[in-house]
Amino acid sequence: MSKYRYVCSGNIMSDQVQQPDGSLGEPHIGGPALFSYAGVKLYDDNCIILSGVGSDFNELYGEWCKNNGVDQSQLWRMVEKTHRFILKYNPEDGTYDAVNMLPLRQAERNMGLCEPTGHRFGLACDNKSVLYYTHDTFNWASWENIFAAKKEKNFQFMWEIHAASAVPSQVSRIEEVFKHVEMFSINYPEMRQMLGNISEKEAIAYLQQKFGKFCILRVGKRGMYTIWQNKSAFIPSIDSEKAVDATGCGNCSTGAAMYGWCETQDYIMAGIMGNIAAGYNVRQYGPYPKFTQVERQEALALARELRAAFKE
Repeated sequence: MSKYRYVCSGNIMSDQVQQPDGSLGEPHIGGPALFSYAGVKLYDDNCIILSGVGSDFNELYGEWCKNNGVDQSQLWRMVEKTHRFILKYNPEDGTYDAVNMLPLRQAERNMGLCEPTGHRFGLACDNKSVLYYTHDTFNWASWENIFAAKKEKNFQFMWEIHAASAVPSQVSRIEEVFKHVEMFSINYPEMRQMLGNISEKEAIAYLQQKFGKFCILRVGKRGMYTIWQNKSAFIPSIDSEKAVDATGCGNCSTGAAMYGWCETQDYIMAGIMGNIAAGYNVRQYGPYPKFTQVERQEALALARELRAAFKE
């Protein structure tokens, strides 16, 4: 039996945000695996990070891991240096360009070495497990390995799509993946990139028709739509006025919404919990520095309060 119910996977990478004037902020820890883990960790310790990392991981991430009781047993030192990116944000819609600070060929090779696999998921998960993973659709052999692991171990899967594969040429593959996953996360600019100049209403209708299971459609600093079968709800963001850095908020809210859905089976509560987690994430560069019972109790109390007040 797996020791942890929630397994948060994907890349680990450190980021520097480039300001509009071209200046660079300080490097801060991040990556989809870390941010999604932070989304679950706000509510529950029953979670673990599964990723390939650099040999220098503890130099960069050790303090945060110690402060938050991170079990490193599913982290493998696969490359010499943890990846580092410069993020250039578009203030209009929150999209960004990422520039890898390693030479391109080396970066591509190293990112591939760090990529989690279906085999690793099969070793880490069982039929009680819930896996978060952000992944593209270009390497179909990778998905076939994941499908095989899911069939063998019967774990649940939250897929957050990579922006690069949210394009028209990949729609048939995306819809094939839909058949194999239980939860899905995408943002509205990615939907427009994938399907053309569609409205938010049309994006929701597409997800209801083609996916039909629990999913979130993120709309930047406004919040998210949560969707379940033929139902949908707009969930406003939390604490957006405290925003310092939005890096990782999509991963963080997806991880928390995954947790909220699996624990409550309430698509509205799941979105509320996702936005609360993003509200903690946006307050500083990198993930929230230290989760304690104080934050957990505050987050859960706020979630219950907002859910009670929500008008469907």
